Amino acid sequence: MIFYPSIGIESDKLRDPILTKLRVFFGLLITLLVVVTICYLPIMATMIGGGWQDAYSLQMLWVVATGISAGSCWGVSLFGCLILLSRVWINQYHRFIALLGSAFMLVSLSLTGHTRFEEG
Repeated sequence: MIFYPSIGIESDKLRDPILTKLRVFFGLLITLLVVVTICYLPIMATMIGGGWQDAYSLQMLWVVATGISAGSCWGVSLFGCLILLSRVWINQYHRFIALLGSAFMLVSLSLTGHTRFEEG
């Protein structure tokens, strides 16, 4: 959503008013994305571990974040979210920030699942 107006609209006269009007909406969406990404780690710990008590166990959260590929994916996704969140306050390089944050979010999708399938 933030990617297209920042990168796809070449005309400053058209792009700037659109981005100004959607700034609060982008901020809310990106904040929601960060909150959901942060909540994903305890949910993964719960699914991998023995139950909801693992969602609050710092040791289990650390193991999930650093020991499995889904944790690496989570870290890359969180980094992309934080880059996109900085887009709300930094206007000078908005195109580069939107491109970089979106790239990290897309890369995080390829770190797990069928795209990372290995034999054995």
